[in-house]
Amino acid sequence: MAKGSSAKIPYTLTRIGKHGEVRYLHLSAALKRQGVTPLDLGMKKLVRGEWKPTTIIGRENAETRIKARQISARCAAIASGDSPIGLRPLDYERGTFGHFFEKFRARQEERLRRGEIKERTYSEWVELWNAHIKREIGSKTFDELTIDCLIKVKERLEDNHSHSVRHKVMARIAQLMKSAKARGLISENPFASGDIPNPTPQRRKQFWLPSEWTGQLIPAAPPALALVMRIMYETARNPVDAHQLPRGALCRDAHGPYIDRAREKTGAEGMQEISEQLYADLIAYHEALPFDVLPNQPFLMRPVARTRGSRLQPWKDESEFAKDFRRVREAVFGKDETRTAKDIRKTANLEMKLGGAEATERAALMANALHKNQSLDQTYTPATLALARKANATRQEGRNALENWVRTENEQKTA
Repeated sequence: MAKGSSAKIPYTLTRIGKHGEVRYLHLSAALKRQGVTPLDLGMKKLVRGEWKPTTIIGRENAETRIKARQISARCAAIASGDSPIGLRPLDYERGTFGHFFEKFRARQEERLRRGEIKERTYSEWVELWNAHIKREIGSKTFDELTIDCLIKVKERLEDNHSHSVRHKVMARIAQLMKSAKARGLISENPFASGDIPNPTPQRRKQFWLPSEWTGQLIPAAPPALALVMRIMYETARNPVDAHQLPRGALCRDAHGPYIDRAREKTGAEGMQEISEQLYADLIAYHEALPFDVLPNQPFLMRPVARTRGSRLQPWKDESEFAKDFRRVREAVFGKDETRTAKDIRKTANLEMKLGGAEATERAALMANALHKNQSLDQTYTPATLALARKANATRQEGRNALENWVRTENEQKTA
């Protein structure tokens, strides 16, 4: 053990091993009696429930010493009774962007508890932070977050991810900087200068033909995924709204079966009719599950490989569903195909528009506000030759009405 290391930083110790000097977490007997586990201090649990390998903080260096001090402060607060067990430990030093985000997230959790924001809004913050923002600027101070620094972050996002990811991440960073400015933590918001452009991604114009979706993709998909895709096509629901569908949302009345479920992202109420065949297949799938699922829990399951066989569990998030869909898409159309599962919503909207449905009717089915938002309507209604032809036919009807009006006006003048 390194001389004096455990004395300088309580609750941690270092040992010399084959990989050099490594710092470990060490819990005192008093903390163990209080029920404290490494999980409470940011460690991850092994599959077999053992803690030893996951109590490693890391190779002995300046970074792990900072983390060790943070863990030590957390342990001391728990031992003294100043901090309850179960709260997340501080991952960042005070004054860093990550430390500010921890406080911001706590406020978002409170807003979620009070019903001021939706679960999906909160989870998007956490997902984008963990996947992108944390790695890029989490440990930086506000003084280090200059315009040039943030431009480099934007460029790295564009080089390694889609324009959509870049737009979402930079918009979240801008919102955090605006919040920091409002609270007096910074004197100037770098985004206010206009030197960090974050243009909206170009609208996707792709959509699925109904024959491709129902005739090629669905037959090639595993049972649960095929059911999710059928729900998406019949109800114009987003992937997350389809694969997170609970059994209790399946309803029927005198006119037939339907789904009654608010959107996960916006909380907008949505009621969509489904076919008798899809309703029967969903009920049959639910009844065939080898275990019970609560009415308010997702019941469509994907097989997950394990050391001893496999087990069924719902899709955890959109990215997990997207990976499964991508496998089916590549098997059917090859790796050059870029259309996503979400593009089926454009197909549904186009079918409705070509069939003569008004914007308010389409918005009711899709549970969004495209009847109030022209940009959103354009997103879900890409230009097609069929729409152009329908527009021409509509112009002809309008032309005839205009000619009849002019003729009537002239007749009245000469009468």
